[in-house]
Amino acid sequence: MMRIPSKLILAAGAVAAVFACVDSSHAQQTIRVGWTIPAEESKYWMMRRPAEFPDLGKTYNIEWTQFQGTAPMTQALAAGALDCATQAPLSLSNGVVGGNLKAYIVAQHVFEKPGGFSVYWAVKEDSPIKTIADLKGKTVGISVIGGGTQGPFNMLLKQNGVDPTKDIKLVEVGFAVSEDALRQDRVDAVNMNQPFAARAEAKGGTRKLFSLSQVMPNIVHILEACRADFVDKNPELVKAYVRDITSGMKKALASWTSRSSSTRRSSHRCNRRGRLNE
Repeated sequence: MMRIPSKLILAAGAVAAVFACVDSSHAQQTIRVGWTIPAEESKYWMMRRPAEFPDLGKTYNIEWTQFQGTAPMTQALAAGALDCATQAPLSLSNGVVGGNLKAYIVAQHVFEKPGGFSVYWAVKEDSPIKTIADLKGKTVGISVIGGGTQGPFNMLLKQNGVDPTKDIKLVEVGFAVSEDALRQDRVDAVNMNQPFAARAEAKGGTRKLFSLSQVMPNIVHILEACRADFVDKNPELVKAYVRDITSGMKKALASWTSRSSSTRRSSHRCNRRGRLNE
């Protein structure tokens, strides 16, 4: 039986260890990212057009998981099931206070400002509900109980003599189905967000009851948060991710501006030809 010198075995082992380290250093890391609807244009762009991002799919990958609202993502972050996720300020705060979540805010997605769109609660056009006080005893829809819109929602109700915990029946209704829930009388009032609000308004038959801007005119709706331990261990990886999120938002805004300009030009041509309202 041939004997292999121990020095040769040690040398071979050292070489294998070196190659293992090289392979490990070049392996693509994966970020587990949570997302929801609406207002996730930057993430939509990254999901649908990954080739437009220099690092995505090359130096790192993303494992996307869709959630119904920000509150469940807060729980997933706290449990270590996600590395980064869309968060509402209230959801994130609840996670920090009640779930021992330690996270960094790395980006901001959506905020409101005077003159722009504000999330609002709608009722049917012929509804007897005329004021917030009229919501007593009614069924009211909200995208996620405990989500980002509930804080200012509760404030508005309390300011108008309505106890949100006792005077109404609060039910979860996702933004995408809020219009149907209202028209089918499953709720008496429901929150509306874009692009679903525009669709409902175009059809008619609904009206705005109140909006969040009445209590918080500069509210931040959603931001991006990553677990602190993940960021501390992978600072360069998170930097690349934030660069891509920022780039994705710029691409989405540029596309929206281009489409809006095109629509305005088309409408102008139709106006001149007298066909706009045909």
